[in-house]
Amino acid sequence: MMKMADATSVPVELRQPLSNMLLALADDEFILGYWDSEWTGVAPMLEEDVACSSIAQDEIGHARLFYQEVAALTGVSPDDIAYGRKIEDYRQIQLVEHRRGNWAFTIARRFYYETAIRSLAIWPACKVRSMHHWPRQSPRSSGKRHITRCILAPGCNAWPMALPKLASY
Repeated sequence: MMKMADATSVPVELRQPLSNMLLALADDEFILGYWDSEWTGVAPMLEEDVACSSIAQDEIGHARLFYQEVAALTGVSPDDIAYGRKIEDYRQIQLVEHRRGNWAFTIARRFYYETAIRSLAIWPACKVRSMHHWPRQSPRSSGKRHITRCILAPGCNAWPMALPKLASY
């Protein structure tokens, strides 16, 4: 595994795919943090209100870190990346696009989002492009290294198909 000190040590051919992935993660966190922040003061109970506000603040902080890394890779300011793009240039998954809805929807969305992020974090990326190639069992137990990382591809809308598959693991 290569260790990289900063963005300048990332090989040139990997900067754009890495930037795409980080930007997608940042947009997910930013938008989800925004929707969760709408529960401040109106959550069903005080404990949920405080917890959801803290989670929203954490998500915005994660987005900020990802935007800073994208800025280091691209040379564009983090604020321009976060706020200066057209709506169609955001790369968030469809799951986080929906308004906050009711409390049950917010909790279900949080569960599916966290499950998806954790699942993607433990499986290595490879060049498989079809959602039909997702492994039936953990790659660590089967020795397979197949997972779709369409998040690296601009404009990918495979997340709605991915979530039911993640639930089967």
